[in-house]
Amino acid sequence: MSAAAPRIVVTAAEVTAAALVEALRVAGAEALAVPLIETHGLDVPGLVDALARATDVVITSAAVVRHHGDVLRGAGQATFHAVGTQTQAALAEIGVAALIPAEHTGRGLGRELAARVASDRMFLLLRAAAGGNDVEDELAAAGAVVEALAVYETVVVPGVTASLRTALAGAAAVTLSSASAARALVDALGGVAELDGVAIACIGPTTVAAAAEVGLIVAVVAPQPDAASLAEAVLGHLARQRHAVRG
Repeated sequence: MSAAAPRIVVTAAEVTAAALVEALRVAGAEALAVPLIETHGLDVPGLVDALARATDVVITSAAVVRHHGDVLRGAGQATFHAVGTQTQAALAEIGVAALIPAEHTGRGLGRELAARVASDRMFLLLRAAAGGNDVEDELAAAGAVVEALAVYETVVVPGVTASLRTALAGAAAVTLSSASAARALVDALGGVAELDGVAIACIGPTTVAAAAEVGLIVAVVAPQPDAASLAEAVLGHLARQRHAVRG
């Protein structure tokens, strides 16, 4: 690894960080994975019955598929909707096809689903225990019948502060792939002071909004919500910074 290679801290959950770390390393960066969050599946006794009632099943995260894929695989004739390409790919891996919105956010998904509202449609929203309500809000505003179930929870990785501070020493950037990661970053450090001079790179607008709420100044937003786009965006930003300093 070149001494000039920028250090980039990847905070995504371990199960989703690999693609971003690989993309950064292939491009010559020093990518350090420090997962800040992990997900735990919740026991949802009524899930099978809820899936049987639904005409449309809305999946807000690939974590839903990781924890409840076996149940989703047997969901019958419902139409599935995913918030973005990563969730769509996770569903495809278990043999479930899903539609995705043009705008890969909860709000964008909710707006497109609102156009499908009809008296004979029952929407089942599967989300995190502390998940945002953008999809549910949009559907409710359109008069839809919505059943929302919390099927997993997101928690901060225990004892992550020490490893995070070690990784941040000399880091040029930190990537955030979820709203939960943005909140966990600031919680783990007890504020934003230690991030002075570190570029904050977010995977999409939902993460940007969460980052702003906890006092982070976002320097980079991926044009598409996937690992390749985020890697390209943060590396491009750092390259422009180096060029400006030399100039």
